[in-house]
Amino acid sequence: MKRNTLIVISAVVAALALLLIAGVVVGGCGLLWLGASRQVVKESREEAAAIPRDEFRKRATGKTPEQMIEEFGRPDSTTERATGDYWYYRRRTVDPVTGKVDAHIQVIFKNGRVHEMNF
Repeated sequence: MKRNTLIVISAVVAALALLLIAGVVVGGCGLLWLGASRQVVKESREEAAAIPRDEFRKRATGKTPEQMIEEFGRPDSTTERATGDYWYYRRRTVDPVTGKVDAHIQVIFKNGRVHEMNF
């Protein structure tokens, strides 16, 4: 009788251990999935704020630096060169061909106004 009881107890302990391991694995995957879904939500919000390239071009062309800041906010980075000032905005426009958000936009100022843009 003792031997049968020991076998049953061992089987129950083994089953509980497997359930615990399965719970940790599934729970860990659930946390990974939850983190991934948060990233998708964040990207979706960023993409929702992005506008078509043509609209950005129309709204930005000819603007002064002050007007650009008022319209689009401060640039993510800037560079000053002899050929003009270069401002860079990240993830603000949508590529009309792919429908994806552009990584960045280069805005070029000449004579104190937006002269050109590269996407």
